[in-house]
Amino acid sequence: MIDKNTRNCNLVKRVVNIVVSLIAIIIAQIIADKYFDGRMVFTLIIMVIILLILTPVGIAVDKKIEAYFENKIEP
Repeated sequence: MIDKNTRNCNLVKRVVNIVVSLIAIIIAQIIADKYFDGRMVFTLIIMVIILLILTPVGIAVDKKIEAYFENKIEP
């Protein structure tokens, strides 16, 4: 059975990943609407580029989340 801290850590990581994905989709859609007449292909290309740029940020955030929950271990 998974302890409470591990479960909470995984949940927080999933929420952060979903938020980052939503931010990438919104930014890509805004850019595609403004400069490329809202074409879906350009939206997907821009979204992938934004996600690649945000990947190092996500890794750093995941490490901080893991460190936080490791320090919060209950006896």
